[in-house]
Amino acid sequence: MTVIVNLTSWEYQHALQEAYYRHRNWKGGHSYQHTDQREANVLGVCGEAAAAKYLGLNYVRGDDWQPGTADLGHDIEVKTTYYEHLIVMGNNHPDRRYVFVVKQRHRGYHYEIRGWAYGWEVMQEGTHYPPGSERGGKHGSYWLDSRMLHPIKELKATLLLEQI
Repeated sequence: MTVIVNLTSWEYQHALQEAYYRHRNWKGGHSYQHTDQREANVLGVCGEAAAAKYLGLNYVRGDDWQPGTADLGHDIEVKTTYYEHLIVMGNNHPDRRYVFVVKQRHRGYHYEIRGWAYGWEVMQEGTHYPPGSERGGKHGSYWLDSRMLHPIKELKATLLLEQI
């Protein structure tokens, strides 16, 4: 079941700042070269903020962010897109949990959390596109239809138990 999360204007502004910080530090201090890079960063960070809000996780990144660290907690990755498939790249961590968020175009700060899956589940059950193919990219990719994901409420319940 899909869960809808609306970010406040403050949460959205915080996400914009985080996206800028992340891009500036990850790309060696260069400004955005392409609008699509900026939009992809903003989309991803807003999805992370929406997932953190729903799951009850703290989402204050800033100086502690490094490429390769989990988006939330110690093992949760958030994948945000405008489409219907959770996409895990071949070089992503199979042991991490992937939360799938869909941004509905022209819907303000409205995000839909479609569910979650372990990376290894996506890599076993998803459609595989090999490295170098149009959809595979440099490392290959695995696409899993959002209808095959675990309900996000299950992950929220698990996280509550893990905190005890």
